Amino acid sequence: PEREVPPGTKWLLRIGGGRYEDTFTIVETRDGALVVAGKTTSYGPGESAIWIVKISAAGQVLWQESLGGSAYELDPVIVESRNGDLLLVGQTLSFGAGENDILLARLGEDGRILWQKAIGGPLHDYARSIVEGSVTHP
Repeated sequence: PEREVPPGTKWLLRIGGGRYEDTFTIVETRDGALVVAGKTTSYGPGESAIWIVKISAAGQVLWQESLGGSAYELDPVIVESRNGDLLLVGQTLSFGAGENDILLARLGEDGRILWQKAIGGPLHDYARSIVEGSVTHP
């Protein structure tokens, strides 16, 4: 059935696959788009993957990408970098040295995964935020 659109709403969009998706972070990018990051059991190779979707200001899906391995990835937090790339931190049980490790990734403006890396020790490691800093060399 068609949903009633609340007054002042520009658009409504239903995204996801046939199983379970959960949103963890939404950020507005410089171009007026929204980037939604969460976890999915519909996409990716494992039990759950990190799922990132970029939606235009007009409500159109521009791209989507999933990150993960054979186990679980979850709780992604993203920020837009100064050059327009997306920086991501989340949790992984597929990669790394321990029970839970930290998953770091950088995606291009087009959603292409530029790099990803798991860091952590033998037990549980968590990251709940990410900030782009600046490094200056003498």
